[in-house]
Amino acid sequence: MAAEIDFRTLWYGDVVVNRLGDSMLKRLKRAGAGLRRDIVENFQRTPKAMGTRSRAGLKRNKKGQFLKGSGQLRVTKGQKLYERSKPGETPAIQTGDLRRSIAQETDAANLVTRIGPRATTGGGKSLKYARYLEFGTRKMAARPYMRPAIFRARVPVALILAGKR
Repeated sequence: MAAEIDFRTLWYGDVVVNRLGDSMLKRLKRAGAGLRRDIVENFQRTPKAMGTRSRAGLKRNKKGQFLKGSGQLRVTKGQKLYERSKPGETPAIQTGDLRRSIAQETDAANLVTRIGPRATTGGGKSLKYARYLEFGTRKMAARPYMRPAIFRARVPVALILAGKR
């Protein structure tokens, strides 16, 4: 007498894939948020405001106002002086537009997160100079702000994505 064997196959693959995707999406968002925070904190904290003693060697126009481009100092419209960042250093914060423009977007369908400066600020001001600061031009050396942060965050991001953090 032959014994009957009942084989039933139950497929839970879609449920498993969805759970894995949700878990990975949470990790991806967390890793991206940490990387974005590191990029934003990478900027020089405050512009180095220069006192009156540092203004002695600067050129002035006929009205007594400081001229833009006087040495390593930058003169803003309000006649404030800020020390420029040196080549290879992270950019000094002067208006804060670039720092505020760093955003994170996550594509849940493809499990991709993008981090970087938006093309414009909330007020519609163009941020074309973001690329020039990061990679430099033929007339200006690079002042990278994203690549050093990405390099430092490799291991922490890998641990978050692996679920070990």
